[in-house]
Order: sequence, then C-alpha cells, then structure tokens
Amino acid sequence: MTFDLLIEMERDGFRESRKSNSRSGQHNGPCILPSCNGLGNDRLRVQPNQGEYGWFACSQCNTKGTGIDYLMIKRGYTKQQALTAVGWKPKDGSTPHFVVPKHVLAGEIYPTHEAPCENWQTSAKAFVQYCVEILWGEQGQQALDYLRSRGLKDETIKAAQLGYNPAKLKQTGNKWGLKQNGTLAPGIVIPWFVGEDIWRITIRDETVAEGNNRYKQVAGGSNGLYLAFSLGYDRPVVLVEGEIDALSIAQECGHNVSVVATGTTEGSRITRWIAALARKDLVLVAFDAEASGDNAAKWWLDRLENAHRLRPWWKDANQMLQDGIDLLNDWVLPSIHAILAERAKKEFAIDEANFVLGTSEGLCTACLDLDPPRETPTSYGLGDFMYCEEHHPRRQSLIASVNALIAQCPDLGLQVREIFHVSQAAEVKRRALEECRESERAEERQLQDEVKTRIHQANKAKRQYAAAKRRATSSQTQTALV
Repeated sequence: MTFDLLIEMERDGFRESRKSNSRSGQHNGPCILPSCNGLGNDRLRVQPNQGEYGWFACSQCNTKGTGIDYLMIKRGYTKQQALTAVGWKPKDGSTPHFVVPKHVLAGEIYPTHEAPCENWQTSAKAFVQYCVEILWGEQGQQALDYLRSRGLKDETIKAAQLGYNPAKLKQTGNKWGLKQNGTLAPGIVIPWFVGEDIWRITIRDETVAEGNNRYKQVAGGSNGLYLAFSLGYDRPVVLVEGEIDALSIAQECGHNVSVVATGTTEGSRITRWIAALARKDLVLVAFDAEASGDNAAKWWLDRLENAHRLRPWWKDANQMLQDGIDLLNDWVLPSIHAILAERAKKEFAIDEANFVLGTSEGLCTACLDLDPPRETPTSYGLGDFMYCEEHHPRRQSLIASVNALIAQCPDLGLQVREIFHVSQAAEVKRRALEECRESERAEERQLQDEVKTRIHQANKAKRQYAAAKRRATSSQTQTALV
C-alpha cells in the first residue's frame, strides 16, 4: 500500500493554489488544519514526496509533521490507527500487531461511547434537578457544609449543578430505558454534562466508608469526560481523575486552563476523548500522587505526545486546595511556563547544526511568499526551508542575535511565537534594536524634561527674587517720603 499525503489532504478539502519543484514537488494552498481552519491562500506547504509519508508545514500556525502526524491532527486518529493507515511496518518487515480490546471483538457495547438514550436523559435530568433543590434546602445542609469544607465555593457548586439524594431510591428500568431496575444511592450527586446531554451521574454514597467503592455510577451512563465542554476553549488542559479535583482546579484556575476528569483511573479511554485531548497544544496529567495515579498518568503520557505529568505535591488537587495552596500561581502556571519555555528554547534556538548548505537546489521559501510569487533557485537551507542569497538570514549575526535574546529572556519564544519564523528572524532583530533605541530615546526625553524643569525652577526663583527686590525698593522709597 502506498500512502499519498497530497491525495489524503485533498480528500479533507485541501485545494492547491500554486505548485513548485522545491523539495521534489511542493504544493501550496490554504491551511486546512484545526489551528487555521481554512485560512490563508498558500500558507500550507505540502511535500508528498518528502520522506516516507510526506511532509507538511504551515508558515502561520507552525503546525508541521509527516503524514502520520497529519492523520492524528486533522482526523483525530490514534497513533495505531495512523500507522495502520500509512502502511507502516516494523524494521524487521513483519506485520505489525495491534491489540484489539476483547469487548470490541465480542461486540459488547458497554461502556457506551455515545450519550445515553432519550428516556435515560429525561429521567437523569429530573433526578439531578430534584437533588439540586434538596441540596440547597434544609435536608441538604450537612452535604452542603461538606462540599464547602472541601474548599468549593457556592458559585462553583451551583455552576456544576451538584445535588444531594437524601435516601436510597429505586431506579425504575422502563423509565430510565434500562432492561432492569437499579438503585440510586443516597449521597452527593455529580452530573456529567456534555453540551445539553447528561452522559453520566456519579453519586458519593454516604452509606459507604472511605474507599474505592464510595463513588458509584448510575446504571446506564456512558464513558464520558467530566467538564468536556471546557475543551472548546483555546487553553492548556489539566487532566485529573476525580470530579472534585476538577472543580477545585476550575474554580481556582478556570480563566487560565481547561480542566477535565476521567472519573476513575481507567475512565474516558475511548477514541473520542483521546482525539479531543490530542488536538490541544498542552495537556497536564494531574492524577493523584500515588502509585495508581502514576500508572494511570503513564497510560495517557504514552498516548499523547502533547502531555506532561503534573504530579500533585501530595494526595490530590483538592487536598492541596484545602491546605491553602494557591493552585494557579504556585502549581499550575509555573509548570506551564517551564514547559513552554523549554519548548521555545528547542524551537527557536539556532546553532551551527541547524545551518545547512545543501547539495541539491530548491526554491527560496521567502520568494515563493511574495505577491506575485517568484521562483528563485537556491542551495541554502535552514531547518525545513530554503532561502536565496537575498533573503537568507546572515549566518553569524542571526546565530548571535537570536541566542543572545533567548539568553536574556527565557520566555522569548512565548512572546514572539506568533511572528517568529526563521524567515522573519531579521524582523525579530529589527524589533529588538528598535526597542533598545526607544529605550534610549525615552531616557533622553526624561533628561531633557529634567533640564527644562530645572530651568523653569531657576527662572521662577529669579522672578521671585526680582519681585522681592522691587518690593523692598518701593518700601524704602515710601519710608523716605514719610
């Protein structure tokens, strides 16, 4: 099987605006990747003959990779699905063996991967509404006090639609769309909303002592992702196990990160949620600080290339909140800044190894971006792009200036990410120099203002002295006349 990246991208809506012979054939067009979503005219470069599975790169959103990366980013494939699609085989030439879960082979549908049926939805929403009203009444006072003792604010409790079921109830099968009756345990009720639908309901059973069986799922629920709606925001994501942990982080860090929970150490492990997390720029896996949490975190770290471990300092995020830790400024933000700064260093640092004088000709990337485009043959390469003599960033000055800037400001990559591309290095340098000149001009203006102020003060004192002298002379004259 031969994989053709260009054909696959055309199936997804890519339309070529121009073509060149660079890198054994390059096709430019609008960027159909999620970050740009169809914007631009020729910002996306597709090189189907580059490497084994082709190569793509967008000059604006900086998304790039092989055909395998494309299938994962654009279509939401898992790594295994993408490798199968391109026809990948191990180095020894053997047929790759991918493990298929037994419940898939057996045709089992539990846990389901879609929202529960309409009857379940209707009954679930009525039950949740009933429990919300109880929580804020006299019967729910003890449960409400417990939630507050966990560090949750009233507005957080209300926004999450937490409730309280005061007594064990019968879950009538025909009303809930189930084949048999079930039980609704007494305790705090946590609904899992995905859009307008409820995918799942967790109940903290108050009849069970502390342990793994205290949090129970209402029968008929689906394998959801708690607070999944927050993935719609363009923010780093924090992935936790428990719903209370998720609400704790959302309450303290909600404007800076999205937060979702799997419910259990093995929850949410389906393609829908894996793909949704794989599309995010950064995922922090903050499962509990214990062996089971570390093992569960490793499962996600092995499958998400954008994931990093954010281990709680002790126990879990909610315990840290109860103990007075500033989750945002002491825990989450420092980790994000450290990860992004390290990523920026690797992405933007330029050294001798990155400077390549090729032996085969290509076309200047900068000339192709002109309007109208100009095809200029060249052998000068830098990273994934080619430059002519006119547009190539000067070797020594580029290396020295950019690395000097990074050394002075470790977060440089975060500040110039939207404009710093190799072909724009001269612009970055120009802006840095302009900032230095502006600083010098500001100091000069300040000095001039100080000089003017002192001259003004001297003139004022001179005028005051002259006025006092005139008054003294006038007084002497009047005395002489008398």
